[in-house]
Amino acid sequence: MTLGLIVALASVSGAAAARGQVAVQARDDSPPSRTSPAFRPLGDVPVLRAPPIAASILAYQASSAEAAGDPSAAGQPYRFADPFEVEATPATHAVPAERRGELDLRLGSVNRGFRDLPAEGIVSPGHASCHVDVACSDADQHRDQARSVGLLQVGGSLVCTGVLLNNASGVRLPLFATVEHCFPLRAASIVVYWNYESAQCGDRGGGSKAHFQTGAYERVRHVQSDFALLELDDPPRTEHNVYLAGWRRDGAAPTSAVGIHHPRGHVKSISFKNDPVTWLGGRGGKFFAVADWDKGSVERGSSGSPLFDQAKRVVGVLSSAANVCGTTSSAHYARLQKAWFGGGTTETRVEVWLDPGGTGATTLDGRDWSGPPESAEPLHAVALRVQDGARSHDVSHAFRDPNGDALTYAASSGNEQVVTATVSGSSVVLTPVAAGSTAVVVSATDAAGSNTAHERNLKVRVGGNGSPASTGVLTAREQKVGRPDIRVDLRSPLGFAFRDPDGDGLTFAARSSRPALARATIQGSLVALRALRPGVARISVTATDGGGSDTTAIQQFDFTVLPNEPPSPKGSLPDVSMNQNP
Repeated sequence: MTLGLIVALASVSGAAAARGQVAVQARDDSPPSRTSPAFRPLGDVPVLRAPPIAASILAYQASSAEAAGDPSAAGQPYRFADPFEVEATPATHAVPAERRGELDLRLGSVNRGFRDLPAEGIVSPGHASCHVDVACSDADQHRDQARSVGLLQVGGSLVCTGVLLNNASGVRLPLFATVEHCFPLRAASIVVYWNYESAQCGDRGGGSKAHFQTGAYERVRHVQSDFALLELDDPPRTEHNVYLAGWRRDGAAPTSAVGIHHPRGHVKSISFKNDPVTWLGGRGGKFFAVADWDKGSVERGSSGSPLFDQAKRVVGVLSSAANVCGTTSSAHYARLQKAWFGGGTTETRVEVWLDPGGTGATTLDGRDWSGPPESAEPLHAVALRVQDGARSHDVSHAFRDPNGDALTYAASSGNEQVVTATVSGSSVVLTPVAAGSTAVVVSATDAAGSNTAHERNLKVRVGGNGSPASTGVLTAREQKVGRPDIRVDLRSPLGFAFRDPDGDGLTFAARSSRPALARATIQGSLVALRALRPGVARISVTATDGGGSDTTAIQQFDFTVLPNEPPSPKGSLPDVSMNQNP
């Protein structure tokens, strides 16, 4: 793969943090600029007349040092996995010569983009001859499971394997399991390649890395069982056609097993064990052992790959192996059961993430990542009064599309003698006609995706008391981990978030879609938001008039939890001289 970068250099105080070269160019026709080596203070670079130092961030285009001397490579991106140098030239700004000692440059941001390297430019050790391509008919019974497995690259060099796992909440989340020892670096450095496999059985190479994504949050790291769980920081794209694998965590040894993996970081392969797998009672009972494979094998790069049981559910991930092609040493798989409760904390316990609702499930089937629209939040009943006329009722909170496709809505009243229904955007416009009750069928369709409609019933009652309604818009919030709670006032002087047409008292409630990331509680008319772990949670706030129509209005907003970065230097400490007393 190759990487194109746009580098933003910020005017800051402190040592230059960009590895490579930085060229500073004069603003007029005076002597040309020169290039300073990496980490060389900017004060050593001669600069001429310029406007005052600006605090704004300037954009620079990075170019590859590897492309030097190759006219055909001019302007081409450079390899992400290999060391590189960056040469950047300011477009308009320079530093006054008399103030050059005040300014150093620090790498402010890097934007990333990937493409395939030409196949002839890649030279790497081949994987062993006994491996079986997933393109072969041997894998026909495990096509879905193969789509859940990805090649994992960490820090630009280390290669492992991992697997997307389904979770018991019913909400699709990109939870990616692998082994703990694959993570000497931060999860943000990872790249996951999907569908990297041979086009034909027996090719044992030639696959494409066009399907990939970068970056993740670390969710579980349990050293004792060598198990890690990540949450990819972007959802897989629809065209990647990935699968969320099912799992079993009761600890029973499989009666037969299949391993799917990327040996030596090469194309995806599949291995078969037709006999029972051994449970290792020693070493804390943390591993399953495959003494020898009936077909295929595992080797370096297979670490973190899933072991599927006879029901095609994941029971562990590969921790260690030395049984390449015919050797009798066992492959040891870290058991999901041991990592389920892990060390007892959220950061060491897989249960928190794979069964966030605490259902107690011991098995879960897999499912496609892509799919038609589905139900989300409850579609609360609506009470109307004829004298109030038409009322818009937003229904977007009640549906979600797993691929992020835009939804279009339709509505049909079950009894137009009671209420009529039309649609405007994501709102159903309800016009009461006469007292009574009926159901309005609301459908959501992803026209750009599966073009499938998902229907839900909205109960409507026309009478003497009306439902609460949303009035303002609760805007998105963000906070860093460990910082004080954010409080959102639902009855601020700037306007109420809800109102009741009859003046009934309202009772508020708040819920976080990801309680492990962010906590939402109600304190009177205040919503308190606590940042726990990096990620994005959807906060749902409801208002119910229990003394009136006993119906509920809802508003939602995103709460982004940011990592709490370590302190950074600011300014400099003055030199201190001390004299020793005789």
